[in-house]
Parts: sequence; structure tokens; C-alpha cells
Amino acid sequence: MEKFQRDIENMVDSVTVSSKLDETVQAAIENAKRQKKRSLIHKQKLITNLAALLLLGIGTMLFSAYYPEQATSEPGAKSVYYTDSVFYKTRDGGLKRLAKEGKAKTLGLVAEDKGIKVFLEEGYLDDQQLAVSYRMEFDKSHFGKVADLSDLSLEWYVDGISHGLSGSGGMKTKELITKGDFLVFKTYHNFPEEPHIEVKIHTINGIQGDWSFSFYLKKEKELLSFSNVAAKTDRLENSFEVNEVALTPSKLTLFASTTLKQKELLKDNGTPFYDLFVLALGPDGFYYYEIPHRSSNSPNAFTSFNGTMSEKIEVPRSINTYTYKLLPFISSHKGKEVEENGYIWDEITVPYKEGASFDGHSKFKVVSIEEKSQKTVIRYQVNQEPVFPIFPKLADRENNILHEAISFKQEGDIVEVNYPKIDQSTITEFVLFDASYIVFKDLETLIELK
Repeated sequence: MEKFQRDIENMVDSVTVSSKLDETVQAAIENAKRQKKRSLIHKQKLITNLAALLLLGIGTMLFSAYYPEQATSEPGAKSVYYTDSVFYKTRDGGLKRLAKEGKAKTLGLVAEDKGIKVFLEEGYLDDQQLAVSYRMEFDKSHFGKVADLSDLSLEWYVDGISHGLSGSGGMKTKELITKGDFLVFKTYHNFPEEPHIEVKIHTINGIQGDWSFSFYLKKEKELLSFSNVAAKTDRLENSFEVNEVALTPSKLTLFASTTLKQKELLKDNGTPFYDLFVLALGPDGFYYYEIPHRSSNSPNAFTSFNGTMSEKIEVPRSINTYTYKLLPFISSHKGKEVEENGYIWDEITVPYKEGASFDGHSKFKVVSIEEKSQKTVIRYQVNQEPVFPIFPKLADRENNILHEAISFKQEGDIVEVNYPKIDQSTITEFVLFDASYIVFKDLETLIELK
């Protein structure tokens, strides 16, 4: 019910009305918060009646969205309001952006069995993926019995045809309840334009049951695909090739191969890794960091690298752009292994203040720190041309958070770096990991897809 009330407030905020009417609506909301059983129509003035009617109409729409009478959604349902979208809260930058753009469809479906309620919130479909967001609730019979991590097994049906069993695991149960998560089905060539989708969940945390959903989705039609996109070779015969590219609204997929000839690159102190920056050029002239999902024919550890490594690189498109920069490099961090595939890297720190400077492998001087309405902007003076895009993190030690850069733009020896909006009182240090880098600058590749 609290979520329902928040949605009313959000939708009222999004309606363009006169300032007087807006003030009256907000006053009515505050009055409703204090006295939930009292009517919003308290004053007899016409303007107040109009405000109440506005809230009633919005409330009716929201009630229909959150409490549907049937378990099958119809084509053309309205998109969710993005601030409450599970997609928007997710780690996938592409789904987050599409939710904000209103391209996620409201499903509003609920299934309950064995004391577990599953909410199928939203759906999205294009030529690379079908994604649905969901949340869970457990009744009192499960109190004290629910594991910290959850898993489920399910079956996807497309136009009545099963595509086999699949599973999802390792989700934090608390986050499934409070924030939700999403499931992905990889689409295929000639996937239907407006298919009938069924999702049948068979087990949740080992509990067998029936949580079934049925709905329709309309596919976003944009699909760009290219072959033999780019090939670069440096003077030492190292090479980087982008063999195939596919782009849809939610995702950029690259098939690339890297060949390194120098065996001495394997011999470095610390723990060497082959890595790749994927930078999206935004309309504001800033390069934005995209977080790729990489799968290859060999482990990521550079010590296992032998000859040519072929990779599939999937990039959630958090920025609606068609220009990307790819920069291969090797990083070698100093630190210690704490568990299987886990490390604690050594840190280099300086106080969080203007004028602070780093020396060593990376030389930065903090020129200015500025807090803006939606971001923290820090300008660094650097001695690199062009700059290698690894910038200091901002350390919130009390909450054990290292805030990372979102985007950057270089002008001469000054680099303007955008970070998330942060409570400045929580930041005590700038942090760089103690590492060395081999950057294959001559293999840097710019791809323009439109």
C-alpha cells in the first residue's frame, strides 16, 4: 500500500498543472499521510475538488495496474513509471535506460503457491533479449527458514513452444524482496514480432510449486549488424579485431579477438589480467564507462593467455549512442588473494581535498571539487596525452564504499570527471589501487555504427 501511495505522489509530480493547483494537490497528499481515514475533499473550494478528482483518477489507474483481475496482460499496456521500475533499480545499464525512456511494459502479474508470492512486474523484448523483472514475498510460514541466497528453475514458452528448462541462482533474498531482479531469455533470428510469452517457475529455493505467467510483448525493432568491423595491428604485431557487431536498443554485442606476440608481457609482478575498456561517447562529448559481460575461449587471467583469445562481449547500453571506443590493456595489481578468485588490492590514498596529488604510475592533481544537483564533478590535472581512463575512487570508509567515475572529458591537461552525487561529508580520501598498466594504444578502436 505504501508503494501504491508513492506512485500516486510520483504521478502527480509528473502532471503539468498550475502552481496553485499543484500546491493544493501536494497539501492534500500531506493531509492524507497524516490522516489516512479522512477524505482528501476537506475544503469546499472548487480548486480542492479538482485536486481530489485528479488524485482519484490517478489512483484508479494505479490500482488497475497493480491489482489486475486476470493473469494475462494485453498488448498495448502502459509503461511503468520509471522511478519505481525494477529494471531502473537493476545493475543492467541498458534496462535501466529503457525503463527511464518508457520502453518497459507493465505486466503487473502475481502468482502464489506454497506460501511464496511472485510478482512479474515488467517486460521488455528486442532482437537480442527478452527480459522480465520480478519480486518475491514469503508468508509467515517461511520466517526463519529463508536462505540468504535464492535460486529458481523455470521454463520459457514462446507462442506455446517450450524452450527448455533454465535456472537462476545466487540472488540475495533480501534484495529480491525489497528491490527485485530480472530474468533474461536470449532471443534468436526471426523471433516473433509480438509473441505470446509464458514463464513457468517450477521451483524456488528447492520448493516445488506452480508460479505461472502469461503475457504478450511487442518487440523493439531496431537491429544493426555488421561484419569485419575493424582490425588493428601495432608495430610489435599485437592485434585486435572486431569481427561482428550487433546492436539493439538494450545491448551491444561484439565478437572480438586479441593476439599478443610478446611472451615477456606474461612476466610482471603482481597479478596480470587482460582487460578491455568499452567507452560510449555521449551527446555531451563525455565518454561514459560501460560495464561489459565477457566470455572467451580462455580464462581472463593473462597468465593463462596463449596466442589468440576470442571473446563475446555483451555491453548493456546505458547511453543511447552509436559511437564506442575500445581500448585493450593489461593490468597488474599488487595485493593478496583472500579466497578463491578473490583479492584485496593494495591502495594508494591521498586526502579528499583540492590540491591533493598522486605520484608514481598515475599522476593526478586535484584542481577542483564541485557538487552539482545530480553529480559530483572533479577536475584533475594529468600528465598523460591522451589520458588513460582510470581515475581515483572516492572513499566512504564508514560505509565501506568506493565511488567510481561515471564519465570523463579531456581538454588539454585537464580532465573533467563525473561521479555520482555524493554526500561530501562522507568522503575522506581519494583512492587508487597500486597497479601497473600496459596499454595497447595503437590497438585502440573507434566504432561508429550510424
